[in-house]
Amino acid sequence: MTVATIMGKMQVFDNELDTAVGGADETRCITALDMAQDAFEAILANQPDTLGTISTITTTANQEYTTWPTSLLRLDTLWMMNTQVTPNVPAWEVRIIQDVGGQSYAAPVPWLSGIIGYTPQGFGAPTQAYTNRQYLFWSPIPDQVYTLRAYGLVAKTDLTTRTQTFEYPDQVATPMAAVAVEYLKIGIDDPSDTVEKLATRLYAPVIGMLRKPTRQRPQSRQYSRIHTT
Repeated sequence: MTVATIMGKMQVFDNELDTAVGGADETRCITALDMAQDAFEAILANQPDTLGTISTITTTANQEYTTWPTSLLRLDTLWMMNTQVTPNVPAWEVRIIQDVGGQSYAAPVPWLSGIIGYTPQGFGAPTQAYTNRQYLFWSPIPDQVYTLRAYGLVAKTDLTTRTQTFEYPDQVATPMAAVAVEYLKIGIDDPSDTVEKLATRLYAPVIGMLRKPTRQRPQSRQYSRIHTT
C-alpha cells in the first residue's frame, strides 16, 4: 500500500479533496497523513510489546553512556548480544535500573551493605542500564565496544511523497485516513482536541487487535529472582 492509496481513502471521508498528482490538496493531504501517523505512534508507544521490532545499540569503550536512538519510541527489553557466534544471538538481558543515577552502583541497592561499604561500578560488559530517554547509562562501564539488541517500537519513515510505501499494517490505513481528514479541518473550524479524541477512539481497536496476535492461552507468571529468608 502506498500513500496515494490512503489518500484515496481520504476522499471517501471528504469527496471535495483534490488528491490527484499536482492536485490542489495533494501536499496538504500528505502532511496531514504524516501528522496522523505521528499521533498513531504516540498512542502505540504506550502499548508494551505491540508492533515491536528490533534495533541495534552499540557502546563506546570507556564511556559511561550511549545516546538514546532517536527513532526508538518504546523500549520493551534490552539484550546483550553474543557476537562471537554466527549468527549473533542474545546472551543475557540487560536489567533496566529504576533508581535515577543508579548505574553508579555495581549491584542493585538492596544488596549493598552500606554506603561506606558499597562496591563502585567497574568496567566490563554491561549487565544493567539506566535511561532518561536521552541516554543509556551502563553498569558496569563498557571496557570495549559491545553490541546490544533493543526490542521495542521504532518510528516508521515520515510520509513525504504519494509513491511512498506505507509501513504499517493495512488495518491502520483507514483510521489514519479519517484522522488526517480531521487534521485538515483544524484550520477551518474544528478544534484540535476533537481530533485527538477521534484519533484515540479510531486507533484503539486497531491497536487492540495488533497487540496480542497470539492468544492460545493466558500468560503465566514468570519468576526470575531467588529470594531466601
